[in-house]
Amino acid sequence: LKLLSCWVLGGWSSSLPFSVAMQRKGVHKCPVFYPTAQEFEDFEGYVLKIQEEAEPFGICKVIPPSSWKAREASYSHADDLVLHAPVRQEAAGRAGAYALMNITQRACTIAEYTRMASKDENRPPLTGLRLLQSQRWKDEEEEEEEEEEE
Repeated sequence: LKLLSCWVLGGWSSSLPFSVAMQRKGVHKCPVFYPTAQEFEDFEGYVLKIQEEAEPFGICKVIPPSSWKAREASYSHADDLVLHAPVRQEAAGRAGAYALMNITQRACTIAEYTRMASKDENRPPLTGLRLLQSQRWKDEEEEEEEEEEE
């Protein structure tokens, strides 16, 4: 499936409804699909069926039939599932102008991917609010350790 992410270009217009204002800027609402229970049983087949219509938007919404129920079983077996083409993202830039590269990696299990993603070198840098929150908790932990030592 070649659906990408949807970007809303331009600003909001308070004088016009979303659809009219955004359509004038060339942005349209994403298509919404309502598959039957039978169509939903073969979700991959259904996606292939709607792909041509949805692809120009880069995103779509699929509403499951009312008879569909979410799985109740756990995902504990998921660690053994294979990601056939995991993607590593690399961002570069500054001052509000950034380029994002998606690099396809070799196949791996979810457990392997989780271990790789958890490594410090693969985590995004702490900036702004995240940096302040991290420093706050670090300071608080140090204060607690000092109190325990006394």
